[in-house]
Amino acid sequence: MFALRKEIRAVFDESTVTVYQAFNDEIANHALATGNLRHPSFSLNRMTWIKPSFFWMMYRCNWGLKDVNQSRILEIKLERECFQVALSRACLSRFDPSCHPSVEAWRRKLKVSDVRVQWDPERDINMEVVEGLRSIQIGLSGAMIAAYSQDWIRSISDITDEVAKLNRLRMDGKFQELEAKLNREKPYPISEDIALELGASIPRRF
Repeated sequence: MFALRKEIRAVFDESTVTVYQAFNDEIANHALATGNLRHPSFSLNRMTWIKPSFFWMMYRCNWGLKDVNQSRILEIKLERECFQVALSRACLSRFDPSCHPSVEAWRRKLKVSDVRVQWDPERDINMEVVEGLRSIQIGLSGAMIAAYSQDWIRSISDITDEVAKLNRLRMDGKFQELEAKLNREKPYPISEDIALELGASIPRRF
């Protein structure tokens, strides 16, 4: 039996944190040309989910092969300060008795929060579940999605071709070569207050 860890694992430095999203050609081309996501096809009226875990993003979009709406994979570097704001305003998408005193308290928080958090099973290089490890998905809506789509973004890179090459290595069983090409993710430091609110594991070392 594995002890369950819920970690924000990400590529980050002192000022930025990297997340991933997959889009269609129209949104991706606009994002690369303008440095923001404010294309008409990118709705500000529905929740958008950002993912710091590369492998979980690959699982979600099947390495860019799932469908045309997730065929272009973008690596988005966010201002770390803005990412922190999102975490501080987040509410779990499901009730967790270890985080909230009652269902009613959770529902009150959910009603006013424009950031959602889900903990999903992390995936390994073969897209199999990593036992005992959950990765974060962060859903943004309202004022948060408006700010994210334009103001929070430091840079946007199209990694679709790189992902295709990595997937070929995976399919050929060249796992060491694939892993050597990946950016190293590490546990992202969060405050005890945020960890308690989201049921997250606090990294042992920042």
